[in-house]
Parts: sequence; structure tokens; C-alpha cells
Amino acid sequence: EKLGYYCLLQVLPEWNNAEGDACDIVLVLRGLSQYKTKNHQLNLMWNISHPDKISNEEYNSYDIVFVSSNIWAENLKKSLDTRVEVMHQCTDIDIFKPYSNDEYRHQLLFVGNSRNVFRKSLQYLLPTKYELAVFGTLWEKFIDKKYIKGLHVDNRDVYKYYSNADIVLNDHWDSMQE
Repeated sequence: EKLGYYCLLQVLPEWNNAEGDACDIVLVLRGLSQYKTKNHQLNLMWNISHPDKISNEEYNSYDIVFVSSNIWAENLKKSLDTRVEVMHQCTDIDIFKPYSNDEYRHQLLFVGNSRNVFRKSLQYLLPTKYELAVFGTLWEKFIDKKYIKGLHVDNRDVYKYYSNADIVLNDHWDSMQE
């Protein structure tokens, strides 16, 4: 939009409406859900998670596939007919910026839902003598409730928490880690 292009942002329930069909270029941030490409559009996929859920046929339905791993890009290039490029994941520095406020200070911080599994970054850490703050859902059966500091952090506020943590913990699905 800053360059003068019309942009339309659509979430999953809006993928097949007429407004989206009128676009010339479609960039799909491919996670768990498959998008049905349309021949009259330039179709771009940015595979940001769950590469194990995507078939070669689906990849090949796109004009260009972007992945965030150099290794994965090289593997895909060997088995696909479509163009594959690396586009590393990034953030908007106008939104995700340094912020100092003791209200958000934690020694160790994990922001994310358990997904009904004992995620490895916490499994390997616990128990700990350090002050740990976990924000997310479905943690009660995996970790002591003393670590659970909230069920949700609004995406607009994540930078406040990350900026004030000594260490931010994170992990990936196994397929993403591989």
C-alpha cells in the first residue's frame, strides 16, 4: 500500500469470496489450511509452518513457493517443478520494537499455548530455580500453576513482554525444527 498498490487481507473464511477473486496476485501464508489456487491469478505461497502437511502437487499449484529455511528450499527444488525461493520470517519494526517497563519484566518468558502437549522448551527447563512466566492456554496438566501468569497476550503487546524478559523461550513443531 505504501507503494501505491491496492492490498486485500483475507482470513480463512474469506478465501473464496468474489473480492479476492478479483485480485491479480495472491500471497498465501500457508500454515495448517490449504488454499485452492486460481489459474487467473499469480499464486505465491509462503510456507510458514507444517511443511509435512503439504504435498508436492499442492506446492506445484503455485507459481512461486517461499520457505523460511535454506535447507528446506534446496530439498524442495529437487522435487518440484515450481520455482522455490527462501524468504526468512521477519517482523515489522514499527510494531515490534524495544520497550522498557518493569511491569512486563520476567527472568524467563514463554508466550504460547500448550497445544495439549508438554512443549519441549518448558519440558527441558522444568523444574527451575528461576522466575518463569508462562502465558497461554491448556498448561494446567503440564506445569505447576505458579508459572502460569495469564491465558493470553494480545499480539499488539507481545513486544512489551519480549523486550522486558531476560530470556524468551520458544520452540517449534517437530516438522519445522527438522
